[in-house]
Amino acid sequence: MVEVVGWDLDSSVASTMHRRGLIPEIRAGRKTWHDYSVLCLEDEPIEGAVALMGLMTQMNPRVGHVAISGRSTRALSLTRQWAERHRVPFSRYMLRPDDEDNGKWKVRCIRQLQDEGHTVRLFVEDWA
Repeated sequence: MVEVVGWDLDSSVASTMHRRGLIPEIRAGRKTWHDYSVLCLEDEPIEGAVALMGLMTQMNPRVGHVAISGRSTRALSLTRQWAERHRVPFSRYMLRPDDEDNGKWKVRCIRQLQDEGHTVRLFVEDWA
């Protein structure tokens, strides 16, 4: 059994302030969440979140950090590039298919990890 910490990406580990202006466009149907997701290479890391990941790893080197995000699966390659560039130590990425409800998707991901024998110690999320 492996202990994991789940991390939402947008606005939890990655600062998305530069793309917040797209949200009204998405709600109006002129843009999509995919359009929002593919701008992730421009994100800055949220330093406190990345530092916390490092501290957790120091305390328990076996802990895995899993990205569980509503970010589009079509942005997976960009997300991996971003994490590598900013030294964000994700061991796994679980990004949302376009036709999935965000909240339900994240709950299913956590349950999937548990079904695989992982202990999910924490999930960091910016939305209540």
